[in-house]
Amino acid sequence: MKKIKLLLAALAVFACTGFVFAQENMIAHGDFEGADIKEWIAEGSTITLPAGKGVNGSTALLVRGKYNWSGVGKDLTKMNVCDGSDYYVEVWFKLDPADKGKRKSDVALAIQPDDISEEDYDNFIYMGLDPEDSYTGSSVDINNKEYVKVNGVLKGDVILEELHGRKSVSSIIYFKTDNPARPYYIDNVIIKKIK
Repeated sequence: MKKIKLLLAALAVFACTGFVFAQENMIAHGDFEGADIKEWIAEGSTITLPAGKGVNGSTALLVRGKYNWSGVGKDLTKMNVCDGSDYYVEVWFKLDPADKGKRKSDVALAIQPDDISEEDYDNFIYMGLDPEDSYTGSSVDINNKEYVKVNGVLKGDVILEELHGRKSVSSIIYFKTDNPARPYYIDNVIIKKIK
């Protein structure tokens, strides 16, 4: 537990130091108050909006069912997140009370370049949150007792480097855990462009 607290403290310092945001939260209903299920992508999972389950006792998004690797996602294509800018991402995870184990969270931006078909998932670009510049950069231990914040930065220069001059056909950010059979909650999703 001490290790988790130290890691979270380090992430909090990293996330709050010196950022100036170019805009407010890009995610409408990021706190899921007044949200519509249709705003979210559930691939193989069932999603609901139970009241009283959020970070502050408000509404949260419950993801359950045997989903594939992607968990639940939000389409960011029209928001042009492949413009070379850095984007700050924050989300709160909690396991369902029935899950007695510990899991790892993960956040990944899946980008489809224009020369790759929609079915060719293996050749999509997958970006986790920095500072790792990798798919596992956002992995943090979560539990069924309390919400845990996962945050970091999607680096614009790294995304452009991975695209190699190609355009992005679609950009979807996914929030998931390391066990696709276990239900979990997400709440207070924030994505902001950094100046």
